[in-house]
Amino acid sequence: MLVDKEGDERTLEADTVVIAAGTRPNNAFVDELKKTVPEAYAAGDCVEPRSILEAMREGYLAGLSI
Repeated sequence: MLVDKEGDERTLEADTVVIAAGTRPNNAFVDELKKTVPEAYAAGDCVEPRSILEAMREGYLAGLSI
């Protein structure tokens, strides 16, 4: 059972349920790259977990920097 944003309780049938909770950035790969290449840019969830729109913007800005 789940509660939607209006507060209504509903039941959904499913074969699999995935719960994504407690996110944190993982930028270890970028940190390692920065030791060996002249330029490395981080974008998306390795900076901070957020939306896909923010990740796309960061990737776009990184591309403009190259």
